[in-house]
Amino acid sequence: MLPQIVRTLINLLPGKSHQSFLPNGSYATVVPQNCRGLRHQRSADFFIPQRLTPDSSNLLSQSIIQAKESTGSLEIWDVLAAMVTDPSSRRIALIGSPGSGKTSLLEYIQRSYAENRHKEHHSGVPHLIPVRLCLPDIQRMIAQNPPLSLVELIAPGETPEKQQWSWLLNRGECLVMLDGLDEVDSSNDPDDSRERSALGNCTSARGQISHWIEQQMQAYPNTPFIITATSHAYHLRPLADVGMVLELQPFSDRQIQEFLHHWYQVSDRYSSSQFAPEMNIENKSKRLLGEIKSVRSVANMATNPLLLTAIALVYDLGQIPPRRVELYQALCDVLLNPIGKKEEGFMLKKTFLQKLALGLMEQKTSQFTSNSLGTLLGEKVAPLPELESFGGLLVEIQPGVYKFSHKIFQEYLAAVEIKDSQQEELLVKNIQHLWWHETIKFYTAMSENYLTNVIEAALLEPNTLNLAYDCLQDCWQDNCNVPLPLQKIFNQKLDSALESTTPSIFKSAAKVRLKQRCQNLLQSQKSVAIDPDYITNAEYQLFIDDRRKLGQSRQPDHWSSRQFPPGESQEAIAGVRGSDAEEFCEWLTQQYAGYGVKFRLPTFAEVQSHPAHEEHLGAWCYAEKDKAIAGFSDQFWQQWQQQIAIVLDRDLEHLRRQQKALKLDLTRALTREIALKLAEAEKQQLLEQISQRLQRGKSHELVKNLAHIHELVFTLSNVDKFEQIREFALKISKIRQLFALRQLLRYNPGEFDIIRQDFLLIYICFNCLNNYQITMTENSAMSWSYSQNVAKELLKPSHYYEQKKNEALNLYAFFVLIHQRHFHQLPAFEGIRIVKESVA
Repeated sequence: MLPQIVRTLINLLPGKSHQSFLPNGSYATVVPQNCRGLRHQRSADFFIPQRLTPDSSNLLSQSIIQAKESTGSLEIWDVLAAMVTDPSSRRIALIGSPGSGKTSLLEYIQRSYAENRHKEHHSGVPHLIPVRLCLPDIQRMIAQNPPLSLVELIAPGETPEKQQWSWLLNRGECLVMLDGLDEVDSSNDPDDSRERSALGNCTSARGQISHWIEQQMQAYPNTPFIITATSHAYHLRPLADVGMVLELQPFSDRQIQEFLHHWYQVSDRYSSSQFAPEMNIENKSKRLLGEIKSVRSVANMATNPLLLTAIALVYDLGQIPPRRVELYQALCDVLLNPIGKKEEGFMLKKTFLQKLALGLMEQKTSQFTSNSLGTLLGEKVAPLPELESFGGLLVEIQPGVYKFSHKIFQEYLAAVEIKDSQQEELLVKNIQHLWWHETIKFYTAMSENYLTNVIEAALLEPNTLNLAYDCLQDCWQDNCNVPLPLQKIFNQKLDSALESTTPSIFKSAAKVRLKQRCQNLLQSQKSVAIDPDYITNAEYQLFIDDRRKLGQSRQPDHWSSRQFPPGESQEAIAGVRGSDAEEFCEWLTQQYAGYGVKFRLPTFAEVQSHPAHEEHLGAWCYAEKDKAIAGFSDQFWQQWQQQIAIVLDRDLEHLRRQQKALKLDLTRALTREIALKLAEAEKQQLLEQISQRLQRGKSHELVKNLAHIHELVFTLSNVDKFEQIREFALKISKIRQLFALRQLLRYNPGEFDIIRQDFLLIYICFNCLNNYQITMTENSAMSWSYSQNVAKELLKPSHYYEQKKNEALNLYAFFVLIHQRHFHQLPAFEGIRIVKESVA
C-alpha cells in the first residue's frame, strides 16, 4: 500500500503539462501531454496562491499599487485584472528561486480558467483562453529555420483551427504562458565570461528563445504574456517589451499552515500514515508544524513550496533532515524505494540517475531520448526501464523524449555523482555558469572536504559572490572550519561589491550582508535575539528601492538623493523616521524571517540591556505605547539638546523682532486691528470684552506677552476667517504635504527658517489657547460673559488644543533637524536595530 501512496503524492508535485483550454471548457493539446498523469483536481486542492512583489528593475503601475494597498498583498489575479486598463500588465516576467512555485502558479491559472472559476478570485479578471507552453520542450521547434510561430505551435498546418487561434491571438483573447526560460537547453551557450553579451544577441540557445518570445509579443500586441524563469537567469538577459517583472515570495506562516492542512486532506484519501487513525487532519498538520518550527533550518526551507512538499512527504515516512541537501537525499530515496529497504535494485537505479544527471548537466540540457543514453552515460546501456520504477523522478514529455520531473533533482543527483567520482575540477571550470550553480551548492554542502577550491573560484568574480556565500553558509551553519584566509577574502570581496556602481552586483552584495545579519543575531532570551549593531546604508537601500517600486519614498529626509553617499555603504543608516523603522522590520519579516519568526524594533529595556558600540546613534524602540529613540551617550544627548536650545532661542527672538518690525503695539495697535475686523463682522459685544481685557492687561494673568495676543488672533480666526489666516493655513497644508511625500529638499532650503518658525508660532498659539481654555474652565469669575455667548462658539475642548500643539511642536523639531543637517550643523542620529522573535 505504501508505494502506491508515495506514487500518488509525488504526482502532486509541480509538473509541466501543455494544454490550452478552449472557451467551451474542452482543451486542445498543444504538445503531447506529460505522461505523469498530473491530477489537476487534487493539486488544486492544496495549491496556495502566493504573494508577488515587483522586481527592482521596474515600477508598478498606479492600478497595481492601489490593488496592493487595498488588499495588503499582491496576487496574480490583481495583475490579470489590471490588464484591462494597464498595457504594462500584459507583458509579465514571473521570476523566483528554484521550487518557488512558478510552474504551479501557471497550472493554477490554467485550471481556474478551464473550470470558469477565474472570476471567483477577482471580479475584474478578463475572460481569456490560457495557452501554456513549456519552453524547453518546444525549443527544437523554435530553433528550426525558419522557427515556428506561436500560432503554428498551437495549431500546426493550414486548418480552420489555425485561423481561429490566429483570430483569437490578434484580438487579445488568449493568455499565453511560456514556462521555464531558464531551463532552455544551453548546450551551445558560449563561455560564461561572455554569457551576458551573447544572450543579448541571440548567439546562445536562451538568447535565441528570448528573441523568439520578443517577436511573438510584437506580433500579437493585444495578447497578454507571462514568462517564467529563475531570478538570476532572467536578469542575465531581460526581455524587451516586458512591462512588469514580478517575483514570487516565500510562503508566509499562514500559507505554510494552509498548505499542510490541505496536504493531509489529500493524503488521507488514499491511506493512513504513521499517525494513529483517530488523529484528525488538524492534529496531523499541527504536529508537523511543530516539528518544522522546532528546527530553524527546516523552518527556513518550509517557505519554499517544493521543499515544503518534500518535508511533508519525507516526514510522513520518517524524520525531517535539517539541511536541504539531506532533504533531497531523503526525498530521492523515498521516491526510488518507498518501502525503505535499500536493495540492489535501488542502488542500480540511483547510480543510473546520478550518471544520467551529470551527463545532462555537461550537455547543458534537461532532455534526453533512449538513443542518447549511451552518449550521456559514456557506455552502452539497456533500454530505459519503466518510468514507474523511478518514482516520478523521470517523466516523458513527448513520445520518446524524457527529463527529470524537476530540474532540481537533476542538479542534486549530478552533485552526488561528482562527489562520488571526484570530479571537482568540473565545477571549478564552470563556476561562473548559472547552469551549474545549484549543483555547486549541493556539492559544497555535502562535505567540508569538498570546499576550498570551489569557493576560491567563486570569489574570483563579483557576480559569483552570492554563490560563494550560499556555499559558505552551509559550512557555517554546520560549524565547519572554513579556512580563515578564505573568510577574509570573502569579506574583502563583499565590502568591495557593496560599493559597486553596477546595480545587480550591489543588490546581490547587500542581500548577502542582510542575510548575514539576520542569521547572526545575539541571543538574549530563549525566543528573542537582538542585533548588537545598526542596519547599514546598503541594507536599508534594499528597502528604499523596494518601496520606491510602489511609488513610496522611504529615504531619510536629509538625503540629497535617493541613494546613500558613495563610500558609505557600511555606515549605519541614520535620520530614519520612526514609522519607516517599523515598516522596515515588517518588510524584513516578509523577506528573510522564515516560518514562526518575525522581526521588530527592540524595546527600550532591550536597547539598554544590550548597548551598541556607536554612541553617537540612537535606535528606534518601543517605550510603552510610543516609539522613542534610545542608546546614544549622555554626552551626545546633551550636545543635541544644547544645539536645539540655541535654535529655539534664535527662533523666538526672530518672532519678537518680527512683531517689532511690524510696529505692532501689543496692547493697542493689534487691538485696533481686531476692532476693525470685528466691526466688519458686527460683533461689537465681543470686541468690547476683548478690548477691555487687553487694555487692563495688568489686572489678570491672561495677557502678559506676545503669546496671549496670538491666542486672541487664533480664537477670533475661528469666527472671522481672516484672509491672512487662510493663506497661512494653505501654506502650512502645502508644507505638510511635502513633508509626507519626502519632497522637502526640493523646497528652497533658505525657507526652512520661515517654515519652522511658522510651526513654532502655531505651537505657541495652540498652547496659549489650551491654557486659556483651562483657565476659563477653572475660574468662573473670569468667564462670566464668555460662558453665555462666546466661549462655546470660539473655543474647542482642551484636549483638541493639546493634540494640535504637540503636532506643531513635532513638526517644528523636525524642521530644526532638517535645517541643521542640511547645513551640516547637526548629525543624523535616528538609527535602526532589529530583534528577531519567535512567534506562536
